[in-house]
Amino acid sequence: MKTKVILVIPAAGILLLALGLGNTCLEQRFVDFPDGRPLLAADYPFLSGFSRVRADQPGNAADAGVPVPVPEAPNSILAERLLLPGTAMETPLYIIESTEPGPVVMVVGGIHGDETAGYRAAERIISWEIDCGTLLVLPRANAPAVANRKRVSPGGSDLNRAFPGSLRGTGTRRLAGAIYNVIQEYRPHWVIDLHEAGQFERVSSGSLGQTIIQPEYAAGDLAEQVVETLNSAIREEKSKFLLLRGGLIRGTLVGSLSGTGIEGLMVETCRALPLAERIEYQLTVVYTVLRLLGIQVY
Repeated sequence: MKTKVILVIPAAGILLLALGLGNTCLEQRFVDFPDGRPLLAADYPFLSGFSRVRADQPGNAADAGVPVPVPEAPNSILAERLLLPGTAMETPLYIIESTEPGPVVMVVGGIHGDETAGYRAAERIISWEIDCGTLLVLPRANAPAVANRKRVSPGGSDLNRAFPGSLRGTGTRRLAGAIYNVIQEYRPHWVIDLHEAGQFERVSSGSLGQTIIQPEYAAGDLAEQVVETLNSAIREEKSKFLLLRGGLIRGTLVGSLSGTGIEGLMVETCRALPLAERIEYQLTVVYTVLRLLGIQVY
């Protein structure tokens, strides 16, 4: 049976209204939005680009002023382990694992240390709980680069040109190899790589700001539904997201997934927007992917 619910996620600052939900996480199927459009709640007082929640949607509990309880958080376990411990590239991986089986999703932020919204969003996701499956979060993938607020680590090269990496060689290549080993170990259904760009793609083609990028091999329409969800609440045309397919440079994390059977998304918010807004876009992408896969976030 499908129900309409209001979900409040304090950790993410996200409110989603009236999602049609399946009754099991294990179905791993996409969710149909009511009335042909996603109702991304846009009750962000600090986001001028968002419209407010449609409270007049017939059947919403909010219409009648009925309090909607937040479901009790499920049993999920947060574990931490270090990649490349004891080295200059050491960085923590957080594993949020539900007691119920389900899809595995990996979120990576901070591959480039000057792309603040990505690692800030990933750090918030650490506090999420899930009702099924496993959520892997690597918030500061390139910790030295993040610490220095630079694209690459001191004396290093571009981490997003080094995948799948190696267990030997430079620190950058070994870090890429350690991250890729996590992917091989857990075999996530989706990998979401959080990035930022300097200019809007809709203003300057090739700039990539406000895009979601998929490899050419991508299957299904999940990414299209994510973009639709984002854009449903964005007023300014240049701030709306575009879905791009293909064109990934050799050595990128998402591009390296080709042939593995693992789906990937690269998210690029635009640094011309306020940081708080960019973080919310990144969180919304991750939250929407989880919901479309049938994972409830608390």
